Amino acid sequence: MPDDDTRWMTYGEVRDALGLPSARAALARSRRGNWPRRLHNDGKLVRVGVPVVLLAAPRDASRDASRNPSVPQPEAGSGVTAGVTVGIKTDGHDGALAGRLDAAEARATRAEGEAAAWAAEVIEQRERAARAEGEAAALQDAMTHERAERAAAQVERDAVADELHEQRHGLALAEGEAEALRGSLAHERTQSVMERGRAERAERARDAAEGEAAAWMAGGPFRRAVRAFLWRRG
Repeated sequence: MPDDDTRWMTYGEVRDALGLPSARAALARSRRGNWPRRLHNDGKLVRVGVPVVLLAAPRDASRDASRNPSVPQPEAGSGVTAGVTVGIKTDGHDGALAGRLDAAEARATRAEGEAAAWAAEVIEQRERAARAEGEAAALQDAMTHERAERAAAQVERDAVADELHEQRHGLALAEGEAEALRGSLAHERTQSVMERGRAERAERARDAAEGEAAAWMAGGPFRRAVRAFLWRRG
């Protein structure tokens, strides 16, 4: 509501301006109209924004008279209006009541402000707690993922270690077989050398026997033996 269309007044002033029976009725009227409220600079006096159109509307004299029926109404031509008479009356009990009502409304407004501040702080704390819970959940998920990765890496390392162990075992077996083959080859070589030696010796013995037989038959002992045989027969 623009300020040009609103006049800020206390409940007592609203009571007097609208011809209401009491400041409490002014409070009820402001609440029904959902008029804006604000605290005065002293922080105690409450003022409400009253639409100017209501203040410009003609007032009902019977409503003013109903505020204080014990006060006689002025006669016509007396020069004193009912509104003035009522205004004089409002400086008494209703004025004190309006002051108390303004103070109570100020306290209520401050309480509402404090409650709003507390509510905002509670909301902020809840949001912080929610963010903290989200961060904790994210950290927990990250830790779980890290543990899973480390477990998978450990399994892989164990598999590699087992494979390496098997390879080393297979290599040891292969080296053993190779050593056995080298020993067998060395033995075969030795046997081959021995066989060649025996063959060479046999070949030399055969050559010697053949030479001796050739010499025998060429006129040596063999010829003499033949002659001796023939002489004995003759």
